[in-house]
Amino acid sequence: MSAKPLAASSLGLSQVGPGGVVYGVVDGFLAQIQLVGPRRKAQRLEVLFRHEGEGKEQEIRRALFEAPETKASGIKAKDVVIDSKTVRLTIRQGFLDLPDEKVILARVRALLAALAAVSSPGPQTCRSCGSASPAEVLVVKGVVDRLCPSCVERIEDEIRRAAAEYESRTANLPVGFVYALVAGAAGGAIYGGVMIATNRMLWMLAILTGVMVGYAAVKGAGKGGAVVQGMAAVVTVISVLAGLLAFIGYAAEQHLAAQGKAIDWALFLARSPQILISAREDSLFSLAGGIFGAVYAIKRARHPEFVPLRSPEKSSAGGNLLPG
Repeated sequence: MSAKPLAASSLGLSQVGPGGVVYGVVDGFLAQIQLVGPRRKAQRLEVLFRHEGEGKEQEIRRALFEAPETKASGIKAKDVVIDSKTVRLTIRQGFLDLPDEKVILARVRALLAALAAVSSPGPQTCRSCGSASPAEVLVVKGVVDRLCPSCVERIEDEIRRAAAEYESRTANLPVGFVYALVAGAAGGAIYGGVMIATNRMLWMLAILTGVMVGYAAVKGAGKGGAVVQGMAAVVTVISVLAGLLAFIGYAAEQHLAAQGKAIDWALFLARSPQILISAREDSLFSLAGGIFGAVYAIKRARHPEFVPLRSPEKSSAGGNLLPG
């Protein structure tokens, strides 16, 4: 998301990194804030602070939830994750929208006060090599961190070389197609098998099929891209409809067997388009599920992003939330 998250400016954060992460330094602690969810409609706001408090995780949690400010702000235990290096606060969307900015800031203040009382920001050194030379604040693998100029250049060079190597690949479409078909056959078998066992159609299995096909298509082709995405989407939809067709065939076979008759599978397959059309609601439901699965297949088969560490936007000097 390109828009800066709610409360980022009030925290003194202005530098934007990959995925719309807004980051910087707050009261000496490396901090980041990010909207997580579908575009135009955030599902949650995630606030993260880095610290150096190995072995103090329970003490930090105790300090946080014993403070009256925590209860007043509405922080819940399930929304706070603490480990030896980071503290993460999740602020969830209500019925219509995220809480008011004042509520968000109150929760962040309560969290930061508990963190500052127990832990520390740690030394301002490069986390990669430990160098004491002036370190730059950047987002590395989704988490705000400090890196010295040498390590920044090294990692930037690795990113450039990885991007160039990926671009130089030629997609092996025949192998990708075979891989996609195998994954699609497995997904369709699961979709149809569950219908036979439970007499229910589950979209989650159509989505699973899409994920499987997308992953397999990229694995076989050696790279993602528009052609691989299109191939994965088509195979996913066909696989889900094939699973429904298997269920219809099983039901027809059972019906005929009860009458002492046998099904003509060659005729059944020849007339499969008409059979799917006559199934109406079941076919529409499975088609919709297949389309949802295809969306996930497209996501899995997309071209990866090689994002540089340095943001084009300049960072602020950081902010202060605690008094003093």
